[in-house]
Amino acid sequence: MTFDRTARATAGRLIRTFGKSVTLRRLTRTYDPATGKTTDTVEDFAVKVSPPERFREALIDGTLVKAGDLRAHLPAKGLDVVPEPARDRLVIDGKPWSLLCVDPVMSGEQTTFYTLHLRS
Repeated sequence: MTFDRTARATAGRLIRTFGKSVTLRRLTRTYDPATGKTTDTVEDFAVKVSPPERFREALIDGTLVKAGDLRAHLPAKGLDVVPEPARDRLVIDGKPWSLLCVDPVMSGEQTTFYTLHLRS
């Protein structure tokens, strides 16, 4: 249990120190059956991620991973919301990136950080 807490704290500390400030944007769509209208609500969360990096060329297959896709890591500790693919966007330097995949990286029973697969 001590190692789990240490790993989680270390990941968070490294990303807070060396990471990049970005916005996690959540879109919530609600439908009102009485009026037949949908309403979109956008909620922004300030987060820090590891500096986004391109995938290695050997991983680019043109389908699952395309040229230009990015990968970043988001610490789990202190996170207000767990990112969800297809619903959330990561806004980096004013440009929105779709979350294609959110993989939790575990240390024991705790999520240490999330690996994000991003596409513009």
